[in-house]
Amino acid sequence: MNGAVVVGLGALVAGGLTGCADVSRICYPIPSEVMDDIASRAPGLEPIVGSGVASPRSDNFIYIAMRFSVDGRVDEGVWGDYYGEVIAIDDVARDVSDWPQQLDDGLARDDARSIDDARHCLAQS
Repeated sequence: MNGAVVVGLGALVAGGLTGCADVSRICYPIPSEVMDDIASRAPGLEPIVGSGVASPRSDNFIYIAMRFSVDGRVDEGVWGDYYGEVIAIDDVARDVSDWPQQLDDGLARDDARSIDDARHCLAQS
């Protein structure tokens, strides 16, 4: 899941926009082709549903939360889509204190909130 996946940001928005309860940002449903593209980089991962939110700093960065199954076990992960390049960010998202020193506190807080919002949107989908 650490490999980069190239998908169009337009594909995320093309899926349509929906409201997401208790979240101040718009939730983007993640199209199946985007989830399949992410899954193709992780053998055994089967997408179930995905949702995303735009970064507060840039509409060109979307946080994607996806529920998937691996070997019959259901799990969730978070990815970031920056100008169509999808990266796995779950490793650093689990604990903000583990993030690299070069990230300032404001950036880390924005990212942590966006990750939480994406996970909340996923829970509502």
